[in-house]
Amino acid sequence: MIPDIFSNYLRGRKSTLLAVGPMSKNCVDASIELSNKYNTPLMLIASRRQIDGEYFGGGYVNNWTTKTFSDYVKKKRQKKINSFMQRSWRSMATQL
Repeated sequence: MIPDIFSNYLRGRKSTLLAVGPMSKNCVDASIELSNKYNTPLMLIASRRQIDGEYFGGGYVNNWTTKTFSDYVKKKRQKKINSFMQRSWRSMATQL
């Protein structure tokens, strides 16, 4: 099932959903900047190694843990209701 923020955005328009993998801090910043500029929902899907637990010292992307990554994205977003972060594509795909 597609989260409500995307269903509401897609209602009455022809568009494609794009999920971004946070390969670097620059990639995350650019995604947030474009999402803010065009007021579109943002879907970030990170692998376990990109954003990892505090026990493992964070992921290879900016050493972010799940919490520090989430806090960073929330702080940078202008429209906080238009963000969706998913840990892996597989768990989301099983809901579709």
